[in-house]
Amino acid sequence: MKLDALSNGNYGVVLGTNGLGIGVTSPSSNLQVMGNAILPQGNLGIGTTNPRSTLDISGTLGFGIQSVSANTTLAGNTLILADASASNITLTLPDPTTVAGRIYDIKKVNGLNQVRVKVSGSGNMDDQTNYFLTTTSVGYPYIKVLSNGTRWYVLARAASVGLVPSGNLSSTWLFSETSGNTLADSTGSFTGTLDGGFTMANTISGKVGTALSFDGVDDNVITTSNVLKTAENFSVVMWFYARDLSRRQLMFWEGNNVAGANGWGSNSEFHAHIRDLISNTEVSGNLGVFLGNVESPYEYPPNTGNTGSALHCTAAFSSANTWTHFAVTVRNMSNSPVMNLYINGALVQTDSQSNTHAMDRSTWNGNFGMGGPYRSSIRHFDGALDDVRIYTKELSEEEVLQLYSQ
Repeated sequence: MKLDALSNGNYGVVLGTNGLGIGVTSPSSNLQVMGNAILPQGNLGIGTTNPRSTLDISGTLGFGIQSVSANTTLAGNTLILADASASNITLTLPDPTTVAGRIYDIKKVNGLNQVRVKVSGSGNMDDQTNYFLTTTSVGYPYIKVLSNGTRWYVLARAASVGLVPSGNLSSTWLFSETSGNTLADSTGSFTGTLDGGFTMANTISGKVGTALSFDGVDDNVITTSNVLKTAENFSVVMWFYARDLSRRQLMFWEGNNVAGANGWGSNSEFHAHIRDLISNTEVSGNLGVFLGNVESPYEYPPNTGNTGSALHCTAAFSSANTWTHFAVTVRNMSNSPVMNLYINGALVQTDSQSNTHAMDRSTWNGNFGMGGPYRSSIRHFDGALDDVRIYTKELSEEEVLQLYSQ
């Protein structure tokens, strides 16, 4: 039996040997719905002559399935199979006020890349703006969400469904001020002071919100944070925008604040830089991060497990005037430390050391700074920084990817 209510040749309701179809012409279950079905009053029974609920089914129930492999705004289908084999993808939930009662079941179907689930506009899911589905050894992740007509709620999630990491977050500098020379820490209490004659009026449109622009001459920010001096494990994460790649520049610095501490020399320090050294010669087309003391022979390329003087990772880089995500993680500072460097969410290099004496930070008397070394007229950063974070833990590869993807 078929019902063509609009007399246009399109059957809205089909009753076949397999069951009742609403919006489908060949139902594969006792009840299969594609679209909306409205029952103003009474109970509907499928496979039963005595329905005890608004919808009472004695048999199977089928729903429309949507397979997606690119950024998609979800609509009518409620069962979503997400294929991120080609690249990271974002699934956007509709405005919850327009779909009260709707449930989405979202399943990642392979082990590659990441699926981000977000709400259209500025809405949240359980007070979170994003969830990330990342495959781990426990299987492909899954999340189920419900709209109550006002917001989305997470009903269930399984395997690795994560949030942007917030645990052990010591500082976050978002550069949202528009005047003055003081930079607020939106997570902790480690403020920054602008040095070099520039002010927070030097903010520009950033990757996350607003970013602070540095002139490459004498601009830097000196914060009150010194947690990296004693942390056993830590991570520094940021977005940066480099305008000039023709010379060596420091994006952040912390260490022994003495005259001449300018990014390379005999002082113990930690810094990220544009243009690296190969056999003690500056080379273009890369960036790096360095932690240690260079009185001993400089270590390049990184030589895992040697007895050199530093942890040092490098990556190819030639993307001027483009926002780039940077993360460095360090663990086991007191015993065989290990450093990981990530660019745009991907791990690009790892270095380790057995010479823990070279990792001595006891001489550090300068706090964490951005834009260049404190007491030097060279190697200042020409570009902009946004969303700079310090964690007192080693972020996992998954967490770094979540920060890049948010």
